[in-house]
Amino acid sequence: SMGPDVQQLVLGSEGTLGVVTEAVLRMRTLPQTSQYGSVLFPTFEHGVLFMREVARQGACPASIRLMDNDQFQLGHSLKPDKKNPFAKVVDGFKKIYVTKWHGFDPSEMCFATLCMEGTKEQVAAQHKRIGQIAGQFKGLDAGSE
Repeated sequence: SMGPDVQQLVLGSEGTLGVVTEAVLRMRTLPQTSQYGSVLFPTFEHGVLFMREVARQGACPASIRLMDNDQFQLGHSLKPDKKNPFAKVVDGFKKIYVTKWHGFDPSEMCFATLCMEGTKEQVAAQHKRIGQIAGQFKGLDAGSE
């Protein structure tokens, strides 16, 4: 016989028809504060080890994402040019600090973006803990921008 199997139309988490018969809604209070940040790593492998350690220690912030070098290069190329000459000089020193002082290869490095939420004390503790873990894997605090 032709046509869809009637059981497959309604069985499964939503079935083929996408009928949801029950849902659970959880609400949480808004966090007192949110802090964004990023960590720069010399290689993607260092970043992966960092992510594993964050998960192992249960230090998971509200949001964390590891970006490979291609994503890093794309994001960097899309940043608007800074008009302020002082900002350009500061960026130049940052590049020297990362590539010459720490020896990061621009074609290998990657970064993780973070969002930490909670009370001011919780966010400060998360930031400190994440920084300690990042340090174990040669991570550099790259700030929120």
